[in-house]
Order: sequence, then structure tokens, then C-alpha cells
Amino acid sequence: MATLMVARLSCDALGLGAADVKQREERAIAAKSWLASIAVPARARPALSRALDATARDGAAITAAVEELVKVAAPWLDDASLAELRAVTAAPFVNSR
Repeated sequence: MATLMVARLSCDALGLGAADVKQREERAIAAKSWLASIAVPARARPALSRALDATARDGAAITAAVEELVKVAAPWLDDASLAELRAVTAAPFVNSR
């Protein structure tokens, strides 16, 4: 569920219809608060937190954070979920901003 939140916020931060920086910062803060309230594997929590922070930044930061998250979360996600998470940062989304 937490990786889905990262994907959702990442999509909202990329491309032509991206939310403005202030809105993305507010969403990242709220999502990190939510993340603190749910059970996730301890090894995945830092990568999830960094990915949520990255959604308030630029496409390069989001791409790096999502790539790290894919590596860290791989033991808990199936191949289809990992592919969808990778697709979030694939062109043309990142390159259109």
C-alpha cells in the first residue's frame, strides 16, 4: 500500500499536469505522517520515506528515489507491481516536466 502511495504522488508530481511545489510538499508531509502509522518492513521504511520526500522535488529526484525503492521493496512485491512502480518514472512522464 505504501508503494502505491509513492506511485500516486510521483505521478501527480510529473508531467504536464503536475501539482505545484507547495501542494506536493503538503502531500509528501501528510503521506509521511500516514506512513508512520502503518506497518511496513523496517528495511523498506527509509526508502519509502525518501521516495515520499522526493515527490516534492524534481523528476530526477523522484526517479532516483523510486529506483532505490524498487531495489529495496523487491522482496515484498511481485514482478507486476515492480514493473508498474518502474513505469512511473519512465519517459515521457519524467521528461515532460
